[in-house]
Amino acid sequence: MLSTGSDIHYIEDTYEVVGNDGNHFNDAINNGSNAAVSSQIANALHSASDHLPVYMDVWFDDLVFGDSSIVISEIMANPASVSDSYGEWFEIFNISESSVNLNGWIIKDGQDNEHIVNDSSNDFLILPGEYLVFARSADLDANGGLNSDYVYSGISLSNSDDALILTDSQNAIIDEVNYDNNWGFSSGASLELHDVASNNNNSANWYESRNIYGAGDFGTPGTSFSDTLGLINFKDIPKNFNLSNPYPNPFNPTTVFIIDNPFSQDLQLNVLNIRGQVIDSFNDEYKLKNGARFTWNAKNNSTGIYFFQLSNKKKSVVKKVIYIK
Repeated sequence: MLSTGSDIHYIEDTYEVVGNDGNHFNDAINNGSNAAVSSQIANALHSASDHLPVYMDVWFDDLVFGDSSIVISEIMANPASVSDSYGEWFEIFNISESSVNLNGWIIKDGQDNEHIVNDSSNDFLILPGEYLVFARSADLDANGGLNSDYVYSGISLSNSDDALILTDSQNAIIDEVNYDNNWGFSSGASLELHDVASNNNNSANWYESRNIYGAGDFGTPGTSFSDTLGLINFKDIPKNFNLSNPYPNPFNPTTVFIIDNPFSQDLQLNVLNIRGQVIDSFNDEYKLKNGARFTWNAKNNSTGIYFFQLSNKKKSVVKKVIYIK
């Protein structure tokens, strides 16, 4: 349990001996007062056993992950123009090439509260390349002027330390974001993901929005971060080709990444296994053009580590991915 290589881990600082107040060394815990428990509990513990019960939190690596490429792309946890109870919202993006039915999916927070998505229609679809906004209220006056696609209940987002988790109807985790007070949720501004193919569990990939919507809060609900005017931070055009970080990673069975090829170079994309053997190869111009979204399907391959190698005759860029069935 204390080994980092195990699938079961003790959660640090959660070990507690029930009835041990630190003042009864070599003495009965019910001898005199006990600062940890009542006299009734101390007497019961003393009579029950010669060992005190202990409590601790244990984490099991038994989570199930789905293969739908739905990404949490923006979070408003701390609105300023209206109260959190009405103004909180989050945005998702479909990075895949297929429509996904969200009916029956589950939204969870870090306190194990959950909401089951139940749209009036049989199919609540998010289309390829589409953004959808999930909000706590559809009332434009109450929610700060936010146009929402779905209203949820039973979930509230802390302004400092929480989680936002999406699972499918089989309770397989599709995406999750775990944030803390170091992420910097400023009052009245959302955090947005500028690269939807990046790891959205890393605070370095999130940015405070600089675009005003509705009643005056900052965010880009339902659109890309760059779809409105007023952006302050512009990315420099890369001087060479590159690959974005594949997402999801680990994946099953598809993963997606973006090609940076600003000068339309002739490139070769190879997929290599852990032995360095090329198992798949692409050089189609339309697939390797600048800004192209590339999807690799590994369903015919075994579980393991693979590498994407994008190269010309002089340089290579390599990204590692993990395929888990």
